[in-house]
Amino acid sequence: MKRTIYTFICTCLIVIALVCINACKKSSSQQLCGGANPIENLPWLKAKIDPLNSNPYSSEYSYISRENYNGQTFFVLSNCDPAADSIPLFYDCDGRSVLFNTPEYTNIIKQFGSGYRNVIWHGNKSKCNFN
Repeated sequence: MKRTIYTFICTCLIVIALVCINACKKSSSQQLCGGANPIENLPWLKAKIDPLNSNPYSSEYSYISRENYNGQTFFVLSNCDPAADSIPLFYDCDGRSVLFNTPEYTNIIKQFGSGYRNVIWHGNKSKCNFN
């Protein structure tokens, strides 16, 4: 009988602990700058996107991704035009342009490869392939 009560109490404590841990965790998108909907939550980001939507070239080739590098969230404005040789623009959570030195930039390119994984915006007529 004592063993059954002990098992029941231990099981209840484990369940309560798991519930408390899960209640305290945020989803990964909520932990990132801008939360689950950064375009709506960050006015500076929406202000960058509005002119891109109205420009035919930008609406076909531009995109924005949200990336994490060394524990910091960055927004990357880039394009997928195969005829353009461009450098992505990086912004911090407050919308300030971020410049990296050459070794940092090289590390970022190595980490993300030829494309960025977390695209949060692209034009309605996008010709980019994100698969």
